[in-house]
Amino acid sequence: MQFLSRKWLSLVLVLAMLSSLFPALVSGETASGGVQPFFAPATTSGSVDVALYPMENVNAGDTKLVTFGVPFPRGSVAPADIAKIRVLKGGVEIPAYVEMQTPWRHLTNATLDGASVRIARIQIQYTFTAAYPNAETITVEWGTTSRTKTIPTLADPRSAWHQVTSGTFVAADNVWEPDVYAVLPKAFLAQGVLKGTRMTPLDDSVSETRSDPAVMDATEHWPGFTEMEHAFKNNFYTMINEDNPNVSAANRTRYKLGEVSTAYDTWLYDRSSTMFTLYMRNGSLKALREAVRSTDYYKSQLYRGDTVPVEAVGLFKLKTPDPNNRGGGNGSMYSYNEPLAYSYWLTGDNNVLEYIPWVVNAHEKNAGTNRWSPSLNGWTERHTAFRLLANVIAYEVTGDSAYKTNVQTQTGDYIWHQNGADGAIPVERVDGGLYHLGSQHFEGVATDFIASPWMSVLSADAMVRAYAVTESTDIANFVKRLGNFIVSATDVDPYHQYDLYPGPLRYPDYLSKIDGTPDAEVGGRGSASNPFGGTGIEHNLEVAMALLWSEYFNQQQGGAPNGTMLQAIRELYEGYDNGVNFWIRPQASNSVNTSFRVNPLRKWAWEHRVSGSFGWLGEQLSVLSAGVADLSSLTTSSGMLSPAFDPYKLQYSQSVANGVSTTTVTASVYTPGASVTIGGQPGSSATIPLSVGTNVIPVVVTSPNGNASKTYTIAVTRAELILATGAPGTPVLSHNNGHNNGLKDGSYTVTMNLWWGNNATAYKLYENGVLIETKALRDLSPGGQQVQTSISGKPNGTYVYSCQLINSFGVTSCSPLTVTVSNATPGTPVLSHDNWDRNGEYNVTMNMWWGTNGTTYRLYENGVLIDTKPLSANSPNAQSAVTRITGKAPGTYVYRAELANTAGFTASSTITVSVQ
Repeated sequence: MQFLSRKWLSLVLVLAMLSSLFPALVSGETASGGVQPFFAPATTSGSVDVALYPMENVNAGDTKLVTFGVPFPRGSVAPADIAKIRVLKGGVEIPAYVEMQTPWRHLTNATLDGASVRIARIQIQYTFTAAYPNAETITVEWGTTSRTKTIPTLADPRSAWHQVTSGTFVAADNVWEPDVYAVLPKAFLAQGVLKGTRMTPLDDSVSETRSDPAVMDATEHWPGFTEMEHAFKNNFYTMINEDNPNVSAANRTRYKLGEVSTAYDTWLYDRSSTMFTLYMRNGSLKALREAVRSTDYYKSQLYRGDTVPVEAVGLFKLKTPDPNNRGGGNGSMYSYNEPLAYSYWLTGDNNVLEYIPWVVNAHEKNAGTNRWSPSLNGWTERHTAFRLLANVIAYEVTGDSAYKTNVQTQTGDYIWHQNGADGAIPVERVDGGLYHLGSQHFEGVATDFIASPWMSVLSADAMVRAYAVTESTDIANFVKRLGNFIVSATDVDPYHQYDLYPGPLRYPDYLSKIDGTPDAEVGGRGSASNPFGGTGIEHNLEVAMALLWSEYFNQQQGGAPNGTMLQAIRELYEGYDNGVNFWIRPQASNSVNTSFRVNPLRKWAWEHRVSGSFGWLGEQLSVLSAGVADLSSLTTSSGMLSPAFDPYKLQYSQSVANGVSTTTVTASVYTPGASVTIGGQPGSSATIPLSVGTNVIPVVVTSPNGNASKTYTIAVTRAELILATGAPGTPVLSHNNGHNNGLKDGSYTVTMNLWWGNNATAYKLYENGVLIETKALRDLSPGGQQVQTSISGKPNGTYVYSCQLINSFGVTSCSPLTVTVSNATPGTPVLSHDNWDRNGEYNVTMNMWWGTNGTTYRLYENGVLIDTKPLSANSPNAQSAVTRITGKAPGTYVYRAELANTAGFTASSTITVSVQ
């Protein structure tokens, strides 16, 4: 009872604080605010680092075909400027195939349709020095320099895929994945090019790995929207059966054919696209890899184009095992184009393209008509939403006129329906709902006009996607009005299902009548006689998401902020926030249950697939105003920032001449009441002195309630005073390999000395012709210059180093320096034993008397590994390890030892022990 009281008191205090800080929101009055453009700003030139992750089947030294897509905000790259997309490694261009895979399409504006690149497909041949799970980085640059190294033709991307044999799928599932994944930064992905709507990256405090459930449960309310972000990521691990290794088979997520008859349920609301959405927000290999795997399996379970009857083509086999018994819209609502598009765009895989028309076929042949009438046998927001979404995405990918027509027709049907269906829906109604009869919904009072607030979220999601290819004010107004119905179908009561939280919470009806009251049969609300009956609270997150879009379009169209709507969104999120902890079982880590529960399994997708833009909308609409720490502008007196300011971009740079000794930084906060310090000085403006070199100026914003802060940084580089009168003097390279202990073990320092002369302002060091270090230098001509570069972990071999000194007058190269590494692997171990009485009880001892140390000792008996021990390395000192052997039957035993480190291993000679 004390626990319940603490929770209740906590929320009361939070609500009281927010009410005192924002009385306008609590009273329902309007609050000031504005919205950002729907599309991310165009970036006509720039670069992005891409992490290349070789999978387990790729070895260091392998050259692999790598294919990936790069998404660009609308207007960033014209088709003709594909020639200015380059791939760089260490600043040096490498050969690449580059094409416009998909343009930005527009249904109604011919000027915008096809005028810029949405996805550029890139293919390279790449030789890896790293192996899984490590990555190597390349850079994609656009808009500045024309590509000079072009691969003329595209190879089949799937020629560099392999069959998955472990993890979420096994060989029998016939799932394939790329040999190499190209992973983009989360801030780049969150621009919303793939999904069509802008997002915020997951907060840096939300790790990519599964969190400790005890820590998550102990924290009742994370700041801002990070509660949602933690849950999104942690429940992902439950969905792929990596929550807890002790989870029993009965409690695992079943998602494959033959596992359980209801395995299809896990796929409802699009499991694969939800994984892709997680990747778009956290930029993790794990999310991308599981999304691609999941999609490859998913499409293998769609009926192919030659299926008879044709109505079954594109349906999901797990839901519809018999193509002759298709289930109408309840069958087609498992058919999704969204993950196919994401897999196509991110991996370049053409194989998915043939499935896209099949998915559209599944909806067009089975979902009935989108245009409602009272005579229809069935009609739901869910069926029609997934049908529209399938057509929108098919149009985005292919540009086919048939899909364009379908989108125009189906969005028009929705708008006509919302407007009253030519008088077929009673005039006295809460505006905005897609009302239909309970008999058509197959739930609720059969003769009542009803609508589903949580299924309406799916309609809003599909229409927002349609807005991205139309920018139609009619569609924007539809989404705005739909929010009016949805908010009326929410209410506050204490009868929700979260029995650990006894206070009142806002949540939606399951079905709502035309007058805004709950349906009499399946309203989804609890009561005094059913105190935990409010199951509609499980839809709080996505319902709040639809209201965010409603309020966004309200303000986009010039409307004043709707305080009632904003208050409802905040309260819905508070209900969701409490529910996150309700579903965590920290003690389950030692049992057969999951710690991060997802029940039902389809809930993860229904919550998070549509909610990718929650933070982007919620922050700019000041839903949690007291907790928002954003800037609305950031400028310096010394010039333009790079990149251009965006509230969600935290790092900026600027270069100034040597004569600029100060800069005045000015910052404006997004939320009134937030505080700012600039370079440690409180206030919205500060003058900062600049030293020669890079000056990092932190701009720290703290939210009005003090619970959140954000640090923007400006790196201002002040140029050196140039003293040189000509190209740099000649540099000399030297090394100390083997000088410290006599071992040429691959760890050494390469030193560059310019003894006297014109100084350089930049230094470059190359290893075997590959740039490995670039360093800015200070010009102190004619004094000397020195740069030391630490090298470590080099395997045995020969390494040739060369360097360049650079200034504004020219470049001077040094003579090459050759370094030979011959002692990287451990010294040779020697085995001995003490089985003098031959009784089967003895010690086998390994000694390495002098040389490079190992970090692991392994002992083999008759070729079988029987002992492994970690060792502390302290080269070149001796190492030893002892393995106790007991209970050996009479016979002969041959032993061999290995010493291993990161460079490899060294084996001992064998010894033979006889037991009598």
